[in-house]
This record gives sequence, structure tokens and C-alpha cells, in this order.
Amino acid sequence: LILLCCSAWSNESLDSNTLAQSYIEKIKNSNSALVQFTNEIQDKNGTVYLFVQGIELGDGKQWLPALDLAIQKKVRFYFHKIYNRKTLAGNVALIKASIAQVQRLHAKNRIEIMAYSAGGAATLVAWRDLEKSRSKKMHLTTVASPISGYGAPKIFVPIVDLFFGNYNGKLSRGLKSELDGQQLTQCRHFVNTDCSLDRHTCPRRGTKNSELLPHMPCGNDKVTEFSNETHESIVVRAAELIIE
Repeated sequence: LILLCCSAWSNESLDSNTLAQSYIEKIKNSNSALVQFTNEIQDKNGTVYLFVQGIELGDGKQWLPALDLAIQKKVRFYFHKIYNRKTLAGNVALIKASIAQVQRLHAKNRIEIMAYSAGGAATLVAWRDLEKSRSKKMHLTTVASPISGYGAPKIFVPIVDLFFGNYNGKLSRGLKSELDGQQLTQCRHFVNTDCSLDRHTCPRRGTKNSELLPHMPCGNDKVTEFSNETHESIVVRAAELIIE
């Protein structure tokens, strides 16, 4: 896995917001799934953060405040890109490689993974596969992830595949086949509960178009509910709670 050094600028010459915007551009233009940043670090022995993207960035506005916060706090962080045109298995393989790479580079550090939206769903599958090899110093938080799907009727799945990629086609009906019965450790879920604010990933209790999991993969006692966040605003809210 190739690491791309994402900034040739110093924090002394750019304010954090401008630097964060340059990082968004570097992520969009990167040919590598795992992107490393060279912002100023306050404590080399401190926590290392790995952010996992949701759907492809677009203009990246939902990530800008979170990256800005990470820069201001002078923490070391990486970013993993999700590819809509790859299958779920293809994205899971890349996520596992990124986690393994960060773990190898920072074997002595605590590693906090914040996996957003569709990226969180794929990371849970990777997390399951890595159970025996991942560091005990590593922890995962999924943020507004469509574990129970987007609520698309089965008949629409081929259309989702065609226009939004195989990855979103798989997620449109949920990951029950992958995660049902799993009891994952070292992880938790941040969930939006107001479907009027987050129609993409709010829990659809009893909706016929969702393959709901009877239990959350990390445990029903590992769920933090947010009642006033949108699918976009929860990114920075989660970052505020996760980044020390």
C-alpha cells in the first residue's frame, strides 16, 4: 500500500482551515487509498487517528471542519478513501490493508478509527476479519453508517448498482448477511435517530425495505444516539468527541 504525503506546506504559512481545504484536494486527487498527512504534531507518542471516508468526497465539505479540528489539535492522522465502483469485498480488502499499515507504522500508539457512513459499514466487516490480528490499542467508532441499509426495495438494487456503483448497491439492502450474529469488540456506533434529518442511515425499525440487524455489531450498549444532527453535520460532532 502506497502512502501519499499530502502537504508540502507548513502550518506556519497556512491557517488550519486553508490547510484543511488543501488536504481535501489532495485526498480527491490521490491515487492511493491511504493518505498520510504531514501537519505539525504536538505529541509523537499520542493517539493516531484514521478517518475512513463515506461515499466519494465530491466537494468534501462534510469533512472540512473535522480535518480543520485535527489540524488545530496537532494530532497525527490518516485518511482512507472509499471507492464506489469497487465491490464491498474490494473496499474491505483496502480498509484492512490501511488498518494494518497504520498499525505497523504506529505499533506503540493508541489508534482511533472514525469510519463514516458507508465507510463505517465496510470497516465493520474489515474489523470482524481482523479480530485476531488487530492491536488491543486500536478502537473503532462508526458514524451514521447504513448497517441496516438505505431502505431501497430489492427491485431497485440493480439500478443502484448501475448508477451509484456495486458498493452502494450492496449497502442499499443492509449488511445483515455479513454482520448478523457478530459480537465485535473494541468498537462503538454513533447513530442519527431523526430520519427527517438523516434519511440515509437513521435506524428504520420495522421498515419492510431494510434488512435490520436484531443487535448492533459492537453491542446495543455501545450505541450513542444523536437526535439533532444531519448526515453531514454529525461528522464534525463525532470528531469533537473522538479527537483528544
